[in-house]
Amino acid sequence: MLATSYSRAWVGFADINGDRTDISGSPQSFSSAGWVLGGAVTIGTTYFLSQSWFLDFNYTYGATKRKTASYYSTFVNVNTGTNTMYEGGLIGNSVGSSTTQSFAVSINWAL
Repeated sequence: MLATSYSRAWVGFADINGDRTDISGSPQSFSSAGWVLGGAVTIGTTYFLSQSWFLDFNYTYGATKRKTASYYSTFVNVNTGTNTMYEGGLIGNSVGSSTTQSFAVSINWAL
């Protein structure tokens, strides 16, 4: 299992009479954290150069399940230029997963 954390900043826009307008005001930050299942597989081999020296090769692939985080927040934004008040809700979600790969080579000496 892997702990995950997401963070986003959103602004609400609307098309008002052909003008793209920021109706929610300042960006609002959202975050989500939780656990998600994942796993890793490692394969490797060792090559002996002599009785004391050897090379070690390994490859690891890891992946997590996709996690969806949902967000909701209300807003009130007063446009003093047009004396208009916008109020509503910012609704959205984000989906993420993690995939990692690594390859390592080491030269080793044993007594």
